[in-house]
Amino acid sequence: MNQDSSNLIPGLADSFDLKYGLRILWGGKTTIIALVVVALGLGFLVTSMQTPIYKARSVVQIEPPQQNLNTLSNPYPATALNWFNYQNYYKSQYWIIRSKELGKKVVHELELTSSPPFKDAGDPAAIFVSHVEVVPVADTRLAQIAISHSDPKTATLWANKLAEIYVEENIASKIQTTRDIYSWLQERLADAQEAVRRSEERLHEYSEGQNLFTPEDQRTIISGALERLNQAYTEAKTRRIELESSLSQIRELQNRGESLEAVPQVAKDPLVQSLNMKRAGVDIEIMELKNKYKEGHPEIKKRRTQVAQLQEAIDAQAKKILQGLDADYNQVRRREQELRLSVDRQKKTSIEQSRKAVQLELLQDESLSNKSLYEAILQKLKETDVAASLWNNNVSIVERATVPTAPVRPQPTKNLSLALLMGLVAGCGLVLLRDYLDNTLKQQEDIETHLRADCLAVIPRHEDSEESIVTESYRTLRTSLLFSRDRRQGNIILVTSSIPREGKSTTAINTAKTLAESGEPTLLVDFDLRRGSIHNELHLYREPGLVDYCARELRMDVVVQRTRFEKLFVTTTGKLPPNPPALIGSPSVERFFEESREQYTWIVVDTPPIASVTDALLLAQLADTVLLVVRYNEVDRKLARRCLNLLRKRNARLAGVVLNGVDPKQDAYHRYYGYYHEKPEPEAKVTKVTHLRRPAVG
Repeated sequence: MNQDSSNLIPGLADSFDLKYGLRILWGGKTTIIALVVVALGLGFLVTSMQTPIYKARSVVQIEPPQQNLNTLSNPYPATALNWFNYQNYYKSQYWIIRSKELGKKVVHELELTSSPPFKDAGDPAAIFVSHVEVVPVADTRLAQIAISHSDPKTATLWANKLAEIYVEENIASKIQTTRDIYSWLQERLADAQEAVRRSEERLHEYSEGQNLFTPEDQRTIISGALERLNQAYTEAKTRRIELESSLSQIRELQNRGESLEAVPQVAKDPLVQSLNMKRAGVDIEIMELKNKYKEGHPEIKKRRTQVAQLQEAIDAQAKKILQGLDADYNQVRRREQELRLSVDRQKKTSIEQSRKAVQLELLQDESLSNKSLYEAILQKLKETDVAASLWNNNVSIVERATVPTAPVRPQPTKNLSLALLMGLVAGCGLVLLRDYLDNTLKQQEDIETHLRADCLAVIPRHEDSEESIVTESYRTLRTSLLFSRDRRQGNIILVTSSIPREGKSTTAINTAKTLAESGEPTLLVDFDLRRGSIHNELHLYREPGLVDYCARELRMDVVVQRTRFEKLFVTTTGKLPPNPPALIGSPSVERFFEESREQYTWIVVDTPPIASVTDALLLAQLADTVLLVVRYNEVDRKLARRCLNLLRKRNARLAGVVLNGVDPKQDAYHRYYGYYHEKPEPEAKVTKVTHLRRPAVG
């Protein structure tokens, strides 16, 4: 298939070409039909060789568990299942049905070990389980226990027996669970009773040993006493600090020799205040006497003596106050120390009392817990004894298996339909894969998509096509060239290809012939200086030719030969040169083309393939138009694209691509060429040209 890696179907670069894909499938219909037939044959063969298998089904109902014997408070509480627990529970039950343990019981009860395939088997249970399938019934609590076997009666027997054993095992499991719990509770009851006894003894011994009798409000009393002691201690400490501050102030005044009257305790003393008032009165009298008498007057001296006596009384009272402060300070300090000791003792007593109380509470809690556990186990033991007699099974058989009348496999219709589908898929896949791996060019869309060039003409295979079809194809190419030319005279058309045997020489001959038919002088130049073949195709002389013109400097008319086609002239290669690139790069080649432009309207140049040599790339720079011939279904598109890129890098003027050798019977071109098959036009032969002998020179 001609496509880039990003496209599954070629033909369009950005979308899926459904029509092209269908054409590919129609073209490979033989392969598809063959694979379908092979697949149907294999399906029929496999179906006929299979042993008929019957499937018997018994139906059981599985209810969610409604009892839970694992809780001590109630042996049969309702169990609420959420969605995840519900799914896990039913998956577990389905796994139990297909477990080897149940399979082993079925094999044992039906005595299957004496018959094949269980006889001499290493694991009979695994063989039995391989026949078992559990099919849940949607949106119900039902499940099918299906047994597959070649014997329908055996399948029915196994299905019913497995269902019965599953129900019995479910009941036995519940009873056994109850019994296990009962045995466990009996063991735990004795342990709990002993634990209660030991805890009571430890509580009694501890109370007696610590001589504890703690009323409920005892801890509150201890805490209150400690709080009051702390408060008294704080007050004593505060008082001590105040006295220290006052004494410090008094001593500082004494050191400076100042009066102690400024001390607050002295200033507030009633006696000191009374003496100060008296002294103030005497001072007033002195002031009045000074107005009358001089300083040495007896009355004034008398008053001075009274002031001194009052001051001595004040100082004496201040000393008494100071002594009282010292006494208060010593007393407060002693009280503070005593309260601090009392607080510490009370703290130790409180801590010790709290520790003993906590230990006592722990022992009491342990005793209470052991009593509660003992009572719970005793109650549970009584309830479990009753539950052991209950047969409450949540699994039951709803429908017993019946003998099946028709096998479930093989299914001929299904197998043959699947074989048909696989054959179609394989056939279509093979055809599309084959086309996908085909990296050649086959359609005009391939040229435009992968080479990014115009497809000027599609040339059918000459031997398989009528001459009218071939002639019309080359006329289409001539029309494209007429529209693409830039000048009226001397148009050089270079014809090349990617690899040899793509039909470039034949294309060059027939293109030159159709251009000559239009009445314009046309010169066909064989520039394949390595394997020139135009002289053989047209039955002309090789020499003298182009090489002789360049090397021996012959005249143009000497190296040009006439053909039987009017207006068509040919220049052959001449004697092949030892170094064609050197000859092509010589000035004589440019001179040859300049003279040709003056005499001929069209100059068609046949060159070697681009992938083989560089001759075409050198000549492309001298040409007006370049045609790339691509062989249908033979040339790798990557190679063709690389050759086009080489031409573009040399600024060659690429007119387009000619798709040559197309199969006219292909579906893509059948309708295109059908018109000419129905109405052939009588035209001159193109591919089978009657060549003339070279005329006499001169």
